[in-house]
Amino acid sequence: MGRDEKKLLKDCIARNCGAVLSIPSDETFLHGKSRFLAEHEGGVLIQAAAEQANVIESMIDNGDRGIVSFKNGVYRAVFGSRILRQLPQWKVSDTLAVDALLLEFPEEIKAIQRRTSYRARVAADGNISARVWRLADGAYIGEKPPHAQEIPCEVRDLSVGGIGVRLATRDGSDPRISPTERLRILLTVDGESLLLEGKMRQPKGPPVNGGLITGLTFKRLDGSIEGRQCLSFLNRVIGELQREELRQFRMGLTKPA
Repeated sequence: MGRDEKKLLKDCIARNCGAVLSIPSDETFLHGKSRFLAEHEGGVLIQAAAEQANVIESMIDNGDRGIVSFKNGVYRAVFGSRILRQLPQWKVSDTLAVDALLLEFPEEIKAIQRRTSYRARVAADGNISARVWRLADGAYIGEKPPHAQEIPCEVRDLSVGGIGVRLATRDGSDPRISPTERLRILLTVDGESLLLEGKMRQPKGPPVNGGLITGLTFKRLDGSIEGRQCLSFLNRVIGELQREELRQFRMGLTKPA
């Protein structure tokens, strides 16, 4: 866990931010609204949810982990932690006491940005693909270029500003493409396509084994109806990718990046 993620959590604890505690229940999760109360005995103290009371005791006995998710500004974060013990009627103030749970301070926190600059990872076998063509100066983006101008492309991540890609060639030679060239980018998600113009960012390194790892930056979307529709499409897709990342983390299928 980096210093930034730890600071993110500590800030939420200090401000008694809201949180959701998810606990395993019959091969699914039982979600309970909660909030951070304090740092206590080296752990994290959160408010107990009444609807989870029947399950908590057995979790403590078995050493099972719960999943806590919370928001802080532009970040959405999640971590797994063992429930150490219950603290009935924890005194929040002179006039308020609540049932509380003491959680082990997490070793790992998965934090993702909710703002548009967030880059969502794209699985190689997922439902997102892209086709890329060189586009001559003055050429209309809506007209499909010749087959010879297409650059084989593998999508690695996605943001509203562009895509991370691996570019290749059909004959296995090193790709030769300049950051000054116009590119026609056809992004396809679940059979739904979006046509964009862009350029390649300056690669950080040379091609390796016939592939070039780099990024393609989309031409800035304007405030027209078409531009707003493109932005809405990208935000929707990225939001779905973010939710899938968090779901897989909650299920223990992935580790924090």
